[in-house]
Amino acid sequence: MTSAKRIQPTPAQLRRELRSIRFQLSSLVASVSEAVAALDLVFGNELGERGSKLAVIVSRLEFANDTARHFGLGEPLKSVKTRKAKRS
Repeated sequence: MTSAKRIQPTPAQLRRELRSIRFQLSSLVASVSEAVAALDLVFGNELGERGSKLAVIVSRLEFANDTARHFGLGEPLKSVKTRKAKRS
């Protein structure tokens, strides 16, 4: 039984792939930020059970977005907090 040879990507190929992944993650983070801002505008003053459920959803989206910014894109936490403060 012969084993298939694995083709190792070149460093240039890896850099291109990483650049592509970072670009797509940046696009996703920007889209989520816009969606969260829109939700805040539309439902910001919503009271009652519906409002609290929406607040939980928005909080989870913001947390996931902040995590992607920090761990996925390498932004310092201070930068993430500053960006959020400007948006508010």
